[in-house]
Amino acid sequence: MTFSNELIDEVVRNVMRELQLSPTTAAASSTVSSSTSSVELSQTVITEDVLAGQIAPGTTVVVPTGAVLTPSGRDYIRQHRIVISSLPSAAVSSSFGGLVLVVGDMKSMSSAAKSAGWAVDSAAGNFDAANSVAQKDAGQRMVCCSDQPSVIACLVNRNTQRRAAVVTSETCLSGLLNDMNPDTVCLSVKGWSFMELLRMLKKLSGNAGALPAGWKELA
Repeated sequence: MTFSNELIDEVVRNVMRELQLSPTTAAASSTVSSSTSSVELSQTVITEDVLAGQIAPGTTVVVPTGAVLTPSGRDYIRQHRIVISSLPSAAVSSSFGGLVLVVGDMKSMSSAAKSAGWAVDSAAGNFDAANSVAQKDAGQRMVCCSDQPSVIACLVNRNTQRRAAVVTSETCLSGLLNDMNPDTVCLSVKGWSFMELLRMLKKLSGNAGALPAGWKELA
């Protein structure tokens, strides 16, 4: 048996109506930070109604661990280019995956890295990023994000102790890891969605997942 998106949203609205959220609770349900262009939500069911009217296009939305995303909420996020991030959890290490080096303003990558449990650092340029890679332990997985990923990969591969590869959103990551097993992955965020970046980082860290920790997406 299948259910339409409209029916699922109607069920969610009815459940939320039954919960009879007080005006005080509703007013405290979100916190807007103009300095970081982000909105922090406390609701555990994210619908279009929750997002509409208070989330500007391109805004980063921080949601609680365990939040449920409804079909209408998912469509609203895609249509308005909203970036999703999850609240930090004490049970998740600050960096169980590796280190992401960003050159320039790469907000989507930084947000995905934090959601995936990777540490994030910045580099002044491509040469600086390559030098930073050379100074790290050869066994540490690293991702370098730049508008010129091939330049960084070329510089990194001059070091015989490192192995870098350029990936795009079309790359078969599983095949690349099996065939080459690079310790450094270089990419540009152009052409990548937030969820694709998150999946890639989860894959690299050996914890393949499509959503921030604790997320459930209604089909």
